[in-house]
Amino acid sequence: MKNKLKFMYIILFFMICLIPVCTMPIFSITNQNTENRQKATLPKIMNENSINLEYFEELNNYLEDSFNFRENLIAINSMMMEKAN
Repeated sequence: MKNKLKFMYIILFFMICLIPVCTMPIFSITNQNTENRQKATLPKIMNENSINLEYFEELNNYLEDSFNFRENLIAINSMMMEKAN
């Protein structure tokens, strides 16, 4: 019984962690810009007849900017840090 409860807890934890990633294609919130900079665009693998060697770095930048609920998570983190101090 305890093993099943631990297993369910682990599964629930990973499901909660994967919600923002899994909802990116469905609930794309790309037109919101709350920062004073341009958000990264989705990179292309090919650049004018050659392979984009910066693809993974550009993809990382895009995912950082396009992560669903990013602003909410940042606000929650700042509230937690404020209460901790």
